[in-house]
Amino acid sequence: MMYSEFVEMSGKSESYISLTEYTEEIEPIYMNCDIPNKQEFIELFKDVFKKIVYPISNRGQVNIHSFRMFEH
Repeated sequence: MMYSEFVEMSGKSESYISLTEYTEEIEPIYMNCDIPNKQEFIELFKDVFKKIVYPISNRGQVNIHSFRMFEH
């Protein structure tokens, strides 16, 4: 899935998820998962993000835009 597809299908803006964030964090997960449908992957990603990142961010413990999902 291309970055532009992800941005359009997720409803997020390019200022919300940068190309770098997509390339380094999201695309590798998508390429290595068994979910063949792009929209299904995006919905699952949004659900996981909502359950994990937002609660942490809302507590003021992390800036949501500097949150790294995985350390390489």
